[in-house]
Amino acid sequence: MGLRKMGTRVAVAAAVVATGLAVAPSPASAAGGGCIDYAKNGWNIGVCSSDNGRVVYGDLYVNALGSQGRSCNEKIEIYKVGYGRVALAYLASCGFTGYRGEVSAGMEKGTYYAYGSIIVDDVTVVSGRSPNSTKV
Repeated sequence: MGLRKMGTRVAVAAAVVATGLAVAPSPASAAGGGCIDYAKNGWNIGVCSSDNGRVVYGDLYVNALGSQGRSCNEKIEIYKVGYGRVALAYLASCGFTGYRGEVSAGMEKGTYYAYGSIIVDDVTVVSGRSPNSTKV
């Protein structure tokens, strides 16, 4: 689920609470996430993370396209601090703006972040990491 799409789910959840219907609590204590935008070489990307206490999600958004060269790929990964990469997804080839896709991984105690990048002609032209998501 794209982090920027979560606003609708939050509004629905608020409506459910306002009507007095029971809402189950989160299965674990997890906090953090969000998005950070990165601009370089004509590209502008948003790298996001979110979680539900059981699964951490990494999302990639392309806000502006730079040169696409002969070959262009988008990549989103999830890392666990102190451990390394726990998930990787190569997304569709470049050429479109907007939400580009997600990757997810099971969440144990620890701190996670998403790392997104655009690779043009085998060179990373822009990359960055999301804010942390932490499960205690």
